[in-house]
Amino acid sequence: MTGLQDGSLDAAFLRPNVAGIEAFHLHVLSEEPMLVALPASHHAAAQQEVDLATLSKETFLLVPRWFGPTFYDSIIGASRKAGFEPVIGEVAPVIGSVVVLVAAELGVSIVPASMSRLQVAGIAYRPIAADAPIDAVALVHRRQETSPVVRNFVARTLA
Repeated sequence: MTGLQDGSLDAAFLRPNVAGIEAFHLHVLSEEPMLVALPASHHAAAQQEVDLATLSKETFLLVPRWFGPTFYDSIIGASRKAGFEPVIGEVAPVIGSVVVLVAAELGVSIVPASMSRLQVAGIAYRPIAADAPIDAVALVHRRQETSPVVRNFVARTLA
């Protein structure tokens, strides 16, 4: 976000609920629900959907907040809405590593639904019962952009 604000970036792909985003033009490119990622041996893996409150005593595996503040905050917010403060365990450098740590039975996580395409042995993905957080990605640029290069990039991205 800083690069857009200081002019060093013309456009960026961001999660749309970043503070200060309202000063820019935003095009939501994708939205998807988040799922619970559980070790396949976890008792909740047998359920069709998982009430987050049942995971209140579990260790959560996440990416660092600086990697994706709005992504991280949506997980913490969903946990708090379910009535608990998550215990944070291992912090992985990328979301794909989180899935591997879950499969290794080091904890549970909340991940975008598209992560379920990763076929990692020992992991179960389950929908969140009621009020699942949504993960979104957007293309953001200055409102009155005059650069033909940026306008063309935006047009081709949205096509």
